[in-house]
This record gives sequence, structure tokens and C-alpha cells, in this order.
Amino acid sequence: MTAKVITNATANTTAKVTAKVIATAAKAKATRARNKAIAARIDRILQSLPPPTTSPTSPSGPSETIDSNSAAELVITRAGKNLFTNSNSSDFQNNNHTQLSKSELTRNLKKKTQRKLVKLKAKKE
Repeated sequence: MTAKVITNATANTTAKVTAKVIATAAKAKATRARNKAIAARIDRILQSLPPPTTSPTSPSGPSETIDSNSAAELVITRAGKNLFTNSNSSDFQNNNHTQLSKSELTRNLKKKTQRKLVKLKAKKE
């Protein structure tokens, strides 16, 4: 091989690797932006939930508790992403009639979202 052929091959390989690195960085940036948007949507949904009342079964106003499955469906529908892919998750492992207070639901959703983000970051590394 001549020096010109070797130089061209090296330049082509370098260009391909550089393009791949740039594409990977762009995908990572888009994923981070998407995750941030989803987290913001979840926060807005949680803030829009009715405020807690003195009695969870108050007939005059909204309940302090919300069914965990209904909350998960609400988040999935509003956020457009299924953050609850593991049906055996400890957050939602109890039966369908488990009731969670708003603060417990908020805490569980934030933990679940944080675990999901950690997994996504680990996959990228």
C-alpha cells in the first residue's frame, strides 16, 4: 500500500468514528431532554392532583388517596411514556385495591423515575 492509500483509509476511519461519536452524543442529549420533559410532566400531574382532605372518605370533597393503578395509568397516559414496565415492582406489588396517600404516591413515583433514569444512564456508559 502506498502512503496515500493509508492516509485516505485513516482519514475515512477517523471521519466515521467522529460521526458516530457525534451521533451518539446527540442521541444522549435528546434522551436526557426527553427524560427531563417526562419528569416535568409527572411533577405537573402530581401538583394537579386534588389537595389532601382531613378525611380520606369525605363525601364533600375529593379523597386524600388515589388508587395506585389509576395513578400509574394517569401518569402513563399524560406523560406518553410507560415508566412502569416492571409489573413486579415493589412500588406497585400489592393488590389492585391498595390505596396510597398523595405524598406516598409522589415519593413512589419519584423513586421509580429516579431508578429508571439511573438504568438509562448505566446503559449509555
